[in-house]
Amino acid sequence: MPRIILPINQDWFFETYKEVPESFTLQGEPVCLPHTWNDDTNQDYHRGVFAYTKELVLDRELKENDLYLEFLGANIVCTVYLNKKLIGTHRGGYSTFRFDITNQFRWEGKNLLTVLVDNRQTEDVSPLMGDFTMFGGIYREVNVIAVPKIHFDLLHYGSPGIKLLTEMNGEAKGVLTLEAFIKEKGDETVTYSLYDPSGNLVLKQTVPASHKWNRFTISDPVLWNGMKSPALYRLQAVLSAGGQDYDEIELTCGFRYFKVTADGGMYLNGEHIRLHGVGIHQDREGCGNAVKRKDREEDFALIRQMGADMIRLTHYPHAPYIYDMCDRDGFVVWSEIPLLTLTDNKKLFENACQQLTELILQNCHHPSVFFWGIQNEIAMFGENSYMYEAVEKLNVLARELDGTRLTACANLKNVEPESKMNRITDIVGYNLYYGWYYGEIQDYQDFFDRFKKENPDVCLGISEYGVDCNLGFHSDAPKRKDYSEEYQCLFHEKAYGIFENNPWLWGSVIWNMFDFGSAIRDEGGTKGKNAKGLVSYDRSIKKDAFYYYKACWSSEPFVHITGRRYDRRWQKTVEIKVYSNQSKVGLYVNGKSVGELTGERIFIFKGISLFDGENRIEAVCGGLHDEMILKKVQEPVQEFTYIDPNPGFNVKNWFLDESEELSQDLYYSLWDTVGALKENPDTWKILNDDLPRLWEDPTFEKRVHYELFKLINRRSSAFDESKVKEVNEKLMKIRYHL
Repeated sequence: MPRIILPINQDWFFETYKEVPESFTLQGEPVCLPHTWNDDTNQDYHRGVFAYTKELVLDRELKENDLYLEFLGANIVCTVYLNKKLIGTHRGGYSTFRFDITNQFRWEGKNLLTVLVDNRQTEDVSPLMGDFTMFGGIYREVNVIAVPKIHFDLLHYGSPGIKLLTEMNGEAKGVLTLEAFIKEKGDETVTYSLYDPSGNLVLKQTVPASHKWNRFTISDPVLWNGMKSPALYRLQAVLSAGGQDYDEIELTCGFRYFKVTADGGMYLNGEHIRLHGVGIHQDREGCGNAVKRKDREEDFALIRQMGADMIRLTHYPHAPYIYDMCDRDGFVVWSEIPLLTLTDNKKLFENACQQLTELILQNCHHPSVFFWGIQNEIAMFGENSYMYEAVEKLNVLARELDGTRLTACANLKNVEPESKMNRITDIVGYNLYYGWYYGEIQDYQDFFDRFKKENPDVCLGISEYGVDCNLGFHSDAPKRKDYSEEYQCLFHEKAYGIFENNPWLWGSVIWNMFDFGSAIRDEGGTKGKNAKGLVSYDRSIKKDAFYYYKACWSSEPFVHITGRRYDRRWQKTVEIKVYSNQSKVGLYVNGKSVGELTGERIFIFKGISLFDGENRIEAVCGGLHDEMILKKVQEPVQEFTYIDPNPGFNVKNWFLDESEELSQDLYYSLWDTVGALKENPDTWKILNDDLPRLWEDPTFEKRVHYELFKLINRRSSAFDESKVKEVNEKLMKIRYHL
């Protein structure tokens, strides 16, 4: 009997544990999987230990098989019991993992399956922290797999039991490299059959299962060529012994060759391409990270509609079917482990190695995956020698597991161009936010010039860039940190224009395609969410900046008028901005033509007069049409303007007040680093007692090299200025220990 996969996603019970009990019973709230306890219906963000229980009964016809429990994702630490006996624990929230339950399963009567899921912060499981919600739960599907006693190893890092790599030897010969992992090696054989994209058998070979590596040549393979032609092959592997077939696996794969150079950027199958990327998280409004496949299909449709050709699967492995969808649609993929913080804890490094091994072995057959990301912003709190050593070891591990792809890392602004961190992986990405968190938009070019001068042989791209946009805020004079939809458009127009003028970059990745959950955030009138997406969290609204990139990247003809949510205007004349990938756009107001412009991507009609009341604005381009309604009002609409709760909370204002002494030699103040304040128990107690909101950000305590005032000022809306000044006065009474 071949392997049987049985979904067990129905009829679970869910309950909270303040303390883990000594035994478990079938009780709690009825739920179905996927499930998270941190969806949008929750008023509070919970990180703790929760239990899922289920009665498990299987058909007795499966009795002669080995049984495995398969979890496609449970965050962060998952411990499984069957009939109150410990089965095992998995530490890592984003990869597939399995447990052998053959010897613990009772064929007579019912079995009590208990799964404890713990999403509390640890010191040894990545991610330790991050600007995204650490959802808890069994948020992907769970299966029971029944297989004959002779079978491919289902416990080999959650992999399919076969390692499949493809590469090209020249332009006309494909090389297929295969390694099978067998639970009990004996005289078994594996028969490999490869079918081309049209379903024709192009290879059939039987080899001893004990052969570690098997390399086969495929003449003139049909190339997987990105979105132009994502041609997929199908591999069938049959495990046999004594003339009988026992187990079977099917995987898709593809052949392609590529390279990235420091001067030319990205080349796929010999053709230069500029990667137009988006980053995506896996969550969605209303369901947290317990999303359904139909919802992810909608996500991919939106990405295709905008015209992107690359996806950065941030900041962790995504669901297995996501990689299938990337293969199918032709996206180039950067896939990564959730290493966002690195300490000198050896167990944390070992866990990073485990998660990297799982990521690669589970997904190395996917032709869409080009880059293995091994770290993201780990130098946020500074660089040191153990960090370089750990990243170098991870880089070596990735290459040992898969030498057909490139390794990648994502650094941030405080990693200087001359840093060793830029010379470890095959390609480098930078997460840069000029014009939002710091500096001006034009500073991107200065950075590129400095980086290129320092690292002429390093392959550089932009792995994150963007600004937050609250759809309720609008402005005729958009500026940094006003959270308006208009500033998001202005930022992307200018920033992406700079990127295009540097053709040596391998590409750029927008942060982010969709708004996403971030429990630590409360800014710009938005709580618990990062609003840098081009599409709203519920996917119902494509922000105006979405259409700017559609004008840049998509060949689907369209015309779009921006500013439709800025629907009440008080000025006598206004500017109307239109995005289109056509060369000529006409504008009509209340049915009358007010002009026609020729251009590229951005069309700005100035001096448009509005009548009192409603005005119908239409943009026309050939047979294309878009329209919106603007209402002329008498006064500016206050709700369109973001009002900072602490508008005067600014270090410059403090220094201008000469009547106040803000720091003095030999005494502590807010201008000391977090590390210096942490070393003194008296100053640390003041921060704990008087500024408890500091600890809403789990990264705070670890930012030892940052001045405290800068961290507070970055989240000024969370703090009362008078209270901060009071804390500073208390600190200034405590003398340094010299």
